[in-house]
Amino acid sequence: MAKILLVDNDTIVLKTLSHPLEKAGHCVLLASNGRRAWEVLEDNTGIDAVITDLSMPEMTGQELVQKMRSEDRTSNIPVLMMSSVCSVSAVTELLKTGSSLFLPKPVTTRDLLGYVESATRSQARAS
Repeated sequence: MAKILLVDNDTIVLKTLSHPLEKAGHCVLLASNGRRAWEVLEDNTGIDAVITDLSMPEMTGQELVQKMRSEDRTSNIPVLMMSSVCSVSAVTELLKTGSSLFLPKPVTTRDLLGYVESATRSQARAS
């Protein structure tokens, strides 16, 4: 299945979301903030999708997306942005600046798996 990088500064969210992804057969890498996620992206090849929270210390999800889009090696990886507090205009801006999809928190297992399947299927078609 897919190799997914899951990024959130809340360890409970990481555990809650990684479990159904792993149960569905995905390989899940974890990072506690955008800076750490960037390090994981630099150290690992073949990441199929990134699921990241918007608000995190050290580097936000939006800053991570901007950095990813500026580098050839990571520019085409689908990014699913999550947030519990986001206006329609903020979501629109996130999508304009490179996020592939927006997931409102709390994220349901069904939605999470559906978004991952959709993002990785789109990634496979683009390759």
